[in-house]
Amino acid sequence: MKSVADFYPLVLAASDVATDEHESVVHEAIRASTIAFMRETEIARDEMYIKAQCGVDEYPLDMPDCHVLVGVRDVWIGGKANNDNPIKDDGWDKLHAGRNYDVDIHTTPNRAIYIDDAGKDWIYISYSYSIGRDGCDIPEFLYEEWAEAIVAGAVHRLKVRMGAAAATIELASYEQAVAVAKSRINRAYVRGKKFAHAKPFLGGRYR
Repeated sequence: MKSVADFYPLVLAASDVATDEHESVVHEAIRASTIAFMRETEIARDEMYIKAQCGVDEYPLDMPDCHVLVGVRDVWIGGKANNDNPIKDDGWDKLHAGRNYDVDIHTTPNRAIYIDDAGKDWIYISYSYSIGRDGCDIPEFLYEEWAEAIVAGAVHRLKVRMGAAAATIELASYEQAVAVAKSRINRAYVRGKKFAHAKPFLGGRYR
C-alpha cells in the first residue's frame, strides 16, 4: 500500500504551483484526485462472500476498512452447506434482475443486497470501491500504473484553487487516463485486483 505522502514529491516535480501551497493542501488535492479516479473508472475491485440465512432476504454490505462502495458489479449464489470458506466455481449461478427473482441494491439508509428466495447457501458479490477520505492508504497498483493520472488530477485542482481556468492541460491528461482505464475495464483487463473476504452477515470475517 502507498500513502498520499508518496505522491507528494511527484506533484512537486510536476508543477511549481504545488510549491506555493501548504503541504496539507497538496495532500488533500492528491487524495481528492485519487478518490475521483477510483470512482470514475471503477478500476479498484474486491469481492465478498455472505452466508445466506433462512428467512433473511436483505444483507448489508459490510465494507472492509477504508473501502467506500462505488458499485456492485456481479452477484452470484451457490456454495455448499456447512462450508465456511466457499470459493466461487462453475456451479454458481449469476443473478440477473427481473428473471423470476429480485436482485436490488439499496443505497439508503444502508447499502445492501436484497435477494428474494435465493435458495442457496452463499452469496458472492464483486464490487468496485474507492478509498475513504480519512487517513486511508492508496492501493499499490494505483501508484505503479496510474500515478501520472492522479498527479495530473491533483495539479489541476491546485491550479483551479489558485485561479486558473477550469480546463487545464492536466485535466485533459487526467480525463485521457480515465478513458484508458475504462477501456481496460471493458476488456476485463484489470491488473492489481485485491481480494479480501468481508465478513458474512451476522458472522465472522474470512480472509
